Amino acid sequence: MSDNLIQFNDQKSDALVCYSKSSRLKPTNTPHLLGEASISPSDTVRNLGVSLDTHLTMKKRIGKVCSNAFYHLKKIAKIRNHISRAATAQLVSAPVLSNINYGNSLLAGLPENRHHPLQKVQNAVARAVTGARCHNPTSRHLKDLHWLPISYRIDFKIAVLTWHCLNGCAPSYLSSLLHRHNLGSRTLRSASLSDLALPPFM
Repeated sequence: MSDNLIQFNDQKSDALVCYSKSSRLKPTNTPHLLGEASISPSDTVRNLGVSLDTHLTMKKRIGKVCSNAFYHLKKIAKIRNHISRAATAQLVSAPVLSNINYGNSLLAGLPENRHHPLQKVQNAVARAVTGARCHNPTSRHLKDLHWLPISYRIDFKIAVLTWHCLNGCAPSYLSSLLHRHNLGSRTLRSASLSDLALPPFM
């Protein structure tokens, strides 16, 4: 790092070792040397505002998003009767919906029950905008607002990003990670599906 005139600040840096809960090899908390700096692994780290844990459960991230969202919803509820539906929709967009959408692609592949807290937040937002009662089903209100449920929002975001990568609309550091499946000289019915090649497992 010193050769590239880069100075490492070990006081503002964290290290994270990710492993499965069923793994037999448990990492130790012994410090590791990075250049001249000594860094000890942490249970959670933050990168671009997103908290990551050792098992990548995203539990801390989801909990923080939900707590912040309900905090803002309580503030908005005090003035809800004095503003219109359109104004309420704009008011919840920045502090609540943007936080739900930020980094939600990291939640892909998690068990469905991990999305439930975020879905409760979205349901509460939909009720706040439409003025529905607490116990009313929200599927109809989400449809009226043209809001996809949380799990579908995650899939849609990844699908759009994948389309951009395959069609040259994404940065090269992303598009270079995706490759179409090479069938070679074989002509199969799956050739028209444009499947992607799976990366090799380590």
